[in-house]
Amino acid sequence: MKKLNMDPDSKLRIIPLGGLEQIGLNITAFEYGESIIVVDCGLAFPEDDMLGIDLCIPDVTYLKDNIDKVKGFVITHGHEDHIGALPYILKEINVPIYATKLTIGLIDRKLEEHNLKGVTKRKVINHGQSINLGAFRIEFIKTNHSIADASALAIYSPAGCVVHTGDFKVDYTPVYGDAIDLQRLGEIGKKGVLALMCDSTNAERPGFTNSEKTIGKIFDTLFAENSEGRIIVATFASNVDRVQQIINSADKYGRKVVVEGRSMTNVIETAQELRAPVIIGTAEILLPVMPLDRVADYLIPMAREADVPVAVHYDHGLTFEKCIEALKLGFTSVMYDCSTASYRENTEKVAEMVRICHAMDVTVEAELGHVGDNEGEGKLSEPSDYFTDPETAIEYVRSTGADALAVAVGNAHGDYKFPPKLDFGRIT
Repeated sequence: MKKLNMDPDSKLRIIPLGGLEQIGLNITAFEYGESIIVVDCGLAFPEDDMLGIDLCIPDVTYLKDNIDKVKGFVITHGHEDHIGALPYILKEINVPIYATKLTIGLIDRKLEEHNLKGVTKRKVINHGQSINLGAFRIEFIKTNHSIADASALAIYSPAGCVVHTGDFKVDYTPVYGDAIDLQRLGEIGKKGVLALMCDSTNAERPGFTNSEKTIGKIFDTLFAENSEGRIIVATFASNVDRVQQIINSADKYGRKVVVEGRSMTNVIETAQELRAPVIIGTAEILLPVMPLDRVADYLIPMAREADVPVAVHYDHGLTFEKCIEALKLGFTSVMYDCSTASYRENTEKVAEMVRICHAMDVTVEAELGHVGDNEGEGKLSEPSDYFTDPETAIEYVRSTGADALAVAVGNAHGDYKFPPKLDFGRIT
């Protein structure tokens, strides 16, 4: 860890440049000595009396006057009121941007529109990682919000630690990804916090907000009760999890989806480009009994046409050398079954495989389970009991260094018929 030197003549200054007592324009500067970092850079939409105004952007005169001190923008999440002003402000204050993967993806769309992508430095930061910017060290902490990849920030300076939560809610069962990292927030609290900057909509109201996952059941009910005619659903474009649940229900009930709106289209395209791996389980089933090149010739063109990755399953009748051979034939990643007890008892073996794959720039997915066409009716079955202990699986995946959790999709285990029936499900 980088040691932060205490300057007796310096003080930590927290300078809100927008976002307080208003909706939007979220931007806050943190200054210590000769270092300034800027958290978020959002816009606001005009009030009714602001005739002729399309957007409101924050006043960053202070940053322009102290441009030599500004080390970068640190972004908590990808909502417009936190990233929308970046393309306008970067034209005057072009410093690096640090954010999580989806947030950077959404920012990239804006930079492309303003011809700034080639001249602006961006860096993807994972939850749990820290960056050093001048006198500051900033740690990204996993939170939940109505958009994926949201972060809280622990901002360390010689004066002490400030926790900036970003917008968040406590969701113990999010649709995708991990729950908010309350454990890490607790650990930071025990060490001592100089200031907490906290923002959560309706926090002053009693009770709690329902998990986003409960919305999926409501969508299923609505689609089941309205089998005839159109169903029109309005939602924030940035709520990727909810959009995914709408699409899941539409697919379940055989409905087509039409996406309307520029922002909605952009967000969906970005999420698809950055999606977590989608696994096709047929490879793991056929490889023990079929020649590898024959399976590749059959499966890979279909995967490409369906625009999904295809993984080779390590240790289902395959040596690691065979996995490497499969990658050379066009398979895009390696998957292993973290539900199997033998894997959990041999963490070192799997971790070594992960290290080798990463050295080859190959993604590794940990399979939580398998869905397949058990009845031969061309329909995917419900996930098997691999999902009964997800917390243990997630902890194990973290210990081995895998890149993502996944579900295998295809024929059920034990069905070695060729050619196989395929249902290209997408799990994001």
